[in-house]
Amino acid sequence: MVRLPAALASRLPTQLSGGQKQRVNLARALAARPRLVLCDEITAALDTVVAAAILDLMMELKRELGLSWLFVTHDLHALRSVCDHVAVLYAGHCVEFSTITALQTAPHHPYTRKLEASVPEMRADWLDGVLRQHGLKQDKTGPAPTNGCRYMPRCPSAIAACANTPPPVWKAPSGAFIACHRTAQELS
Repeated sequence: MVRLPAALASRLPTQLSGGQKQRVNLARALAARPRLVLCDEITAALDTVVAAAILDLMMELKRELGLSWLFVTHDLHALRSVCDHVAVLYAGHCVEFSTITALQTAPHHPYTRKLEASVPEMRADWLDGVLRQHGLKQDKTGPAPTNGCRYMPRCPSAIAACANTPPPVWKAPSGAFIACHRTAQELS
């Protein structure tokens, strides 16, 4: 089912490629005949060609077996080909929930925008350009220890209400649900 030759059964894990190891992991998960499979950064250590092949295989298995996949990843671009819905979490709080279609249309929570911009490019000044474009600073701060928005210390759009008041959840024109004090017009 996961497109591995039987000859690999006698090999040690160190003798398998990254893609073969992921296929073995899929086979192990499927052996229990689950309805839902949790995938934590399943393509993170793979090159883009192998990652795309794994995601294609997963979509095929989804159709054939009626499976649901729950992905945990920082790579929103990889999700576009395999997911129906996306929940963007920051410090354990959902800051945006949308369909894949809505994820392609602004506005977005500032953290969602940062995740989308975080896919590296092969240019020496790539990170500086991303930080400038989004008004972001490279920092090591963590989530805010407040009753307000947890993303506030890193947010280029933060306002006074962010410090003490939990952000309201509102529905964007795209259908996405966004937890932010800023309006759709302010985030566009």
